[in-house]
Amino acid sequence: MTLAEFHSKPIATRAEALEVVKSTSVDDICAYIEDGDDDRVSTLLAGLWEARAIFSEEQMVRAAVCALFPRRGYMRRTTSSSGIMLAKAVGCERELQAIIKER
Repeated sequence: MTLAEFHSKPIATRAEALEVVKSTSVDDICAYIEDGDDDRVSTLLAGLWEARAIFSEEQMVRAAVCALFPRRGYMRRTTSSSGIMLAKAVGCERELQAIIKER
């Protein structure tokens, strides 16, 4: 499944998000996280968690940062929580805290 197909679904599932993250580049995933709506981004972050074994810590921190700081606007509460939990679960909480403090 592509990001476009994922985006076009009325309701996206975790299984679909998992399929997307396994077949999409980290750059494209992060771009979607920065611009996507909270519901889909939260689902995509859940897919990243499911596929955490195939991503590096750096990639997971990057995705979490994108969830915290969207391209437009201020920090998002819903995806910020998911991003922080993701970083904490994969052991990158300190790195994420340093980036948040820096910003």
